[in-house]
Amino acid sequence: MSNFSIYDVSQKSGVSTATVSRVLNNSPRVSQKTREKVLQVMREMDYVPNAYAQGLIKNKTKTIGILYPDVANTYVTRTVFFVEKILKANHYFSLLSCTGYSFEEKKLRLKMMLGQKVDGVVLLSSSYTEADSEHNRYIVECAKKIPVICVNGHVEGPNIYNILCDDLDATYRAAKGLIRSQERGRIIYLYSRDTYSNKLKIQGFLKAMLENNIPVWADSIQMCGGDVEGALDRMFQDPNAKPIGAIMASGDTIAMKALKYMEKRKISVPEQVQIIGYNNVEWGQYTTPTLTSVDAQIEQISSTAVKTLLDVLNGREASQLTMYPGSIIKRESTRESFNVEEPNVI
Repeated sequence: MSNFSIYDVSQKSGVSTATVSRVLNNSPRVSQKTREKVLQVMREMDYVPNAYAQGLIKNKTKTIGILYPDVANTYVTRTVFFVEKILKANHYFSLLSCTGYSFEEKKLRLKMMLGQKVDGVVLLSSSYTEADSEHNRYIVECAKKIPVICVNGHVEGPNIYNILCDDLDATYRAAKGLIRSQERGRIIYLYSRDTYSNKLKIQGFLKAMLENNIPVWADSIQMCGGDVEGALDRMFQDPNAKPIGAIMASGDTIAMKALKYMEKRKISVPEQVQIIGYNNVEWGQYTTPTLTSVDAQIEQISSTAVKTLLDVLNGREASQLTMYPGSIIKRESTRESFNVEEPNVI
């Protein structure tokens, strides 16, 4: 790659740097003769324009900011992989920032992205959707300057585009499938943290329970964080607790930890306890037994997120809300009698 600059091209071709810039930007304000002369000099010098400098001239940097909260979250890492891959295929650079879950840190990192002159921002997690709409103000303010894509989250506002899985309906259908296939024992729901996505999943779980007159006990829904074994110990070893016949998890990592717990305690899956995960990560195909899971359409959502962003950047119309139905992938951790309804058409 050439180390020559726009100034070197200007000097050798005998024109101003402004004229070289006009040639680079295909401006009509340059005569054909001058254009050909400058292009010939560029070819001779093997000149490659600096993408960032060119971007500043056009007020575009071909760089997209990607914010995500946690590299240990398999949903997040898979989505980062797909979004960055698709952006690269469309000749865009990615600027990554791991924000953590702190509200103040998320605000700071988004502000820093704006300072990097990115063309748009992708927020990869439902954790960027705050319960208090005033706490989403920093996202709304950012969207006044550049388009914001929320993946698996939902923030209302101009120039904000939300692409997500219908977590409520997917969890509702999965829970109904468990209810129909249950012979005994109660169904519990485990989740890792309070996020927009998890709140929708809990709503779906409760909807299925209430519609089918299934009692919801005080410990039927538990936030276990990373201590899945501790949460299960408290429930399985409580002499006053009703027997557990099925476990739904907000993510596959929790579900796989539950499978491991059952193996250690010699509890048969799915004969004694059925288990369902969420996100359909690849590892679920290799557990023993293999894991039934909700496929949250990560690859399709990632593709739509990038397409939506590129449409907006190129002045095309784009929907501010795109929702995909979750697909339940049945494997060995649920009984033969476990079946689910078709998803709602969004």
